[in-house]
Amino acid sequence: MSLTDLKRKQQKQKPQKVSIEEFIEDAVNYAEGKPSQLQKSAKPKKTAPRKFRHATFSLSETSIRQLDNLAQSTGITKSRLLRMFIHYYFDLSEPEQQELLEQLQDLTPPSAQ
Repeated sequence: MSLTDLKRKQQKQKPQKVSIEEFIEDAVNYAEGKPSQLQKSAKPKKTAPRKFRHATFSLSETSIRQLDNLAQSTGITKSRLLRMFIHYYFDLSEPEQQELLEQLQDLTPPSAQ
């Protein structure tokens, strides 16, 4: 081993974070022989604060299956569907909320409550 091997190597710059759309667009440019657009726009972008928090819930097998089926048939993610349902419920008036809860109590088996 020579002394040149002991030299401190320059630290590599961290790759910039890009969106999937930007990555695909740059891949298309590369395939067409055009220069990379990502290296030109190396400005740091401000990231938006996270809108969602991760949460864990326990659901019955039936509820999970129904949610999976609904997500597949609509093309909407399960998380978004749940957010939509919650939003819908809170947009109801208090009497409408009570009526809906009473209707749902009749549909829910006692073991799933």
